[in-house]
Amino acid sequence: MDNTTIDTVSALPGTVTPYDQHVVVCMGHQNWEVKVETGDAFVAALTRALKTAEDVGFVKITACDAPPANAGMYDVLLYPANVKITGLTTADIPTLLDVLRGEIDAPLEVETRRKPVWLVCTHRSRDNRCGELGEQVFSALDEALRAKNLRENVELWHSSHVGQHKFAGNLICYPGGDWYGRVTPADAPALVDAELGAGKRLARLWRGRMGMHPSEQIELFETSPLFE
Repeated sequence: MDNTTIDTVSALPGTVTPYDQHVVVCMGHQNWEVKVETGDAFVAALTRALKTAEDVGFVKITACDAPPANAGMYDVLLYPANVKITGLTTADIPTLLDVLRGEIDAPLEVETRRKPVWLVCTHRSRDNRCGELGEQVFSALDEALRAKNLRENVELWHSSHVGQHKFAGNLICYPGGDWYGRVTPADAPALVDAELGAGKRLARLWRGRMGMHPSEQIELFETSPLFE
């Protein structure tokens, strides 16, 4: 494992860069370029459109290896809306921006998600820390879910770069939008129990939550019974 080392010293709460919405592009593979947009026309066009889009807040774009429903088209997962939109092409991006603005009547195939979605950063071409450790964490989570007969209850996907490889392994759990860092394979059973069981969060690995400023993440960590 190169790209320097894992940061085992810094406090984790408050390390999630604030974002308002997350677009996860389902690409059916994880052979991403260092920057996903340099190797995919849809992601490139969406990235350009969001740079000038108004009234959408700060939108994070990543990719995952979930297969799209239709060959040659794209599906996207949107959070915090907790929906999946299928059958997109670059021509649909203006309408997708309308959805990000809250126009739920946009003429697209929109489906509310019924299962949690967990995204493990495994973007090897970007950084070997997530490339190597992320794959191990993914496998361990898959095994832990199967051991509890919960594999069909969770959509577990490989993800492109999410931010802060120095905290690998990185995991995002939706629809709540909780981030975990410094995850190891040994942590998988505890994470499954925390996210699907007692309603608590695994405090020692919690980095923060979408939609919150770092100071708000720290305050939540210090005051919420979620972390008792």
